[in-house]
Amino acid sequence: MTLKVAFPVLVSAVLVGCGIPIPNGVNLDIPGPYAASVRGLQGQDAYEVVISTQGLSASATFRHRLSGQQFTLTGQRSSEGATPVQLNLTGYAGSGSVCQGGATDYFTSSFTFYASKPGKAYGNLWRESCDAASKEFRINPAGAGVLELTKG
Repeated sequence: MTLKVAFPVLVSAVLVGCGIPIPNGVNLDIPGPYAASVRGLQGQDAYEVVISTQGLSASATFRHRLSGQQFTLTGQRSSEGATPVQLNLTGYAGSGSVCQGGATDYFTSSFTFYASKPGKAYGNLWRESCDAASKEFRINPAGAGVLELTKG
């Protein structure tokens, strides 16, 4: 099992272990602006995030508060009218590299909204950057790690 697969499972287990109940049958209002913090191997990064959903389709635009780097991830919402709701998103950023599509970075993110924690979501943000020598994306710990979103 890779770290990308194991990490969301670990986050869910920790939340349940912390006593965060997971009620069902509640339609959560997810779209809107959020402040996000990412705690990773290289400290903490701050993003502004705007989430949009239409049916089960979802997107999130991340903007790094210091560097201004912006990227949009797209993907799926796990359910409508039930909780918890998980968003699984991917996307590319930058241009001019020798990697797939010329992108400099590839991001994946998975985060979960719980009815018991309105206006908050927990998950992860992973970043891979283009390695020019191998022409492949390699894990980049900068700007990646455990993600916490707060609506506001």
